[in-house]
Amino acid sequence: MINIRALLLASVLGIVLQVAMVVAGHYNKSIAGLFAIGGMCFSLIAGLAYARFLFPAVGAAAVLVVLVGAPSVAHARTTRSVACRTSIGVQGHIVRPGAPSVAMILSGMPAAQDTSPIVSEVVIEAPVDEVWKAWATSDGLRSWLAPHAEIDMRVGGRMRTNYSAQGTLGDSQTIENTILSLDPRRMLSIRVSRAPNGLPFANALQNMWTVIYFEPVGPDRTRVRVVGLGFRPDAESQQMRGFFDQGNAATLKLLQRHFAAKPC
Repeated sequence: MINIRALLLASVLGIVLQVAMVVAGHYNKSIAGLFAIGGMCFSLIAGLAYARFLFPAVGAAAVLVVLVGAPSVAHARTTRSVACRTSIGVQGHIVRPGAPSVAMILSGMPAAQDTSPIVSEVVIEAPVDEVWKAWATSDGLRSWLAPHAEIDMRVGGRMRTNYSAQGTLGDSQTIENTILSLDPRRMLSIRVSRAPNGLPFANALQNMWTVIYFEPVGPDRTRVRVVGLGFRPDAESQQMRGFFDQGNAATLKLLQRHFAAKPC
């Protein structure tokens, strides 16, 4: 919405500068030769003034970035590997908070945080019944996801996985999910109820859940879509969002390769 007061103040400033230049040009030919350039400069000054009046706390440099539409500098990110998996089981990287963009630094405004769901999907070359069994049975999970896995396929049941061949279910590296809802061969939703030691998202995990959709797209093809929800703008949740975004996509690729390797 246009701020009338800021617009009037900026307009008055621009008019005064323009009139002053025209009057001075009548007495000085050198100034008269600068009418075109001067007019553009005064328009820029008026625009800067409007933004400055609109956002009193914002510095002139930040206003210039906004006006000319300079692209933000890409966020610098530092990552470190962690010896753990996502809720559906893939090793990932923890994304550290990045440096804010130039515009955000200059203006003093916080960088926007993405709290939208994360979505990953692939098409599996297998019937939906087989793909469902790969997720919904203990033998199916062990065939592609983890060497140690079990699932009690009912609402309130547990899905437990351990990705260490030397580990056992129930040890400190076991990931436990609780089944929130299910529609056999169509949908399964889970929430992490116990994270492995070392996962730095213990608080953020309490607000997040995952929904897995199964959609037949032919007699021998199935689309699997994984949606992560419940992200918040705080730093821990944003780190977790990046972790699951990478991990969920990698998990689906693993499932895709599992069925691609099976004999026809």
